[in-house]
Amino acid sequence: VQQFHITALPATQKYVLRFTLNRATQPERPLNGTLAITVGGSQNGAPGSADLAALTGAKNELAFDFRYYTDIDQPITLPAAFKPDSVTIEVRPATKGVAPYRQTFIWEVDPI
Repeated sequence: VQQFHITALPATQKYVLRFTLNRATQPERPLNGTLAITVGGSQNGAPGSADLAALTGAKNELAFDFRYYTDIDQPITLPAAFKPDSVTIEVRPATKGVAPYRQTFIWEVDPI
């Protein structure tokens, strides 16, 4: 996961998570699988998290399929009263024997 950015949208609690998935080895073979996104933080003063299904109202995972890299732009809506502090992206390659990769980023919204 590279070039991770958070952009605020005009509506309250709405953002776009932007990042790139890339690979440094075996670019001659496509890489596919799924990725999960979880936003950590607090809600009403208690620690909490929101998974991709809660953030999008859709599936809990995103499918990917690429050879060299792919850009992801994922719109999300934070739950009401949720205060984010981190975003965790877990990449789960479908290739047998390749372990999932997890990376956590601090919640920092890009200036407008």
